[in-house]
Amino acid sequence: MEQFVHQQNIAIFRRQLSAQTDNNEVRREKLLKLLAAEEAKIIASSQHGPSPLSAGVRPR
Repeated sequence: MEQFVHQQNIAIFRRQLSAQTDNNEVRREKLLKLLAAEEAKIIASSQHGPSPLSAGVRPR
């Protein structure tokens, strides 16, 4: 589920970057930082494997 959310966020940020018609560098930088953060989350979660909560296992 987490992977799906990260992938959707990445798609949204990329779409917003490509659709940006103004020259607002502050907005562009913010979108680039958000995109990089989401991509890092995907890499980190794929290296650690699924967490027990995302796998449906609940602690006792």
